[in-house]
Amino acid sequence: MIVINQEKFDQNLFLTQQYCEKQLQNSDFSVAQILRSFNPEYNGRKLFSFDNVRRLSFAEGSTEVVWSIDPLDEKNEFLYSDLFEKQIAYKKEINPLPNVATAYNGKILVAEIDNVINDGFSEDESDGLIDYNDCPPVDTWFYLSRNNTGRILYAWIPDQFVKLVNDAIEVNMLSIIIWLEDFIAANRHL
Repeated sequence: MIVINQEKFDQNLFLTQQYCEKQLQNSDFSVAQILRSFNPEYNGRKLFSFDNVRRLSFAEGSTEVVWSIDPLDEKNEFLYSDLFEKQIAYKKEINPLPNVATAYNGKILVAEIDNVINDGFSEDESDGLIDYNDCPPVDTWFYLSRNNTGRILYAWIPDQFVKLVNDAIEVNMLSIIIWLEDFIAANRHL
């Protein structure tokens, strides 16, 4: 059973919606980059770098997200949790009082981050918005929980990227990225 602190969930969602809205003003960035503005250093290197396409399956002109530390390596088990806490703290620091009266258009994505197969299909279909590790961009993260199979990351996907994420969901072999309403429907029996 998944336990959600609804107050924290809602507060972090509003905070993240506002933060993402500000990032979307940076229209010079690629789809892969625009919502990865939070990019801390680990071991003296930025966590994310952005590379021109290396695989032929990518759309022309796409950008690939490259992690400097493999988040799926067992010795880096801390990475997602640490990065999650840092990015939430950063959002609170630059925007301590989110405006909960503002309505934002988009959807909530659920990613089962411990259960991926690195095939790159979701990355290809989303122009890099969903990365090679089937992970949504860090600026969109707002809640982290756990179920019996691992950690669950909740991400806010602004409306303009919903189609790209739909395309990524369609090709995801394990169905570990899914819209919240579909995740809830699939887990009602738990």
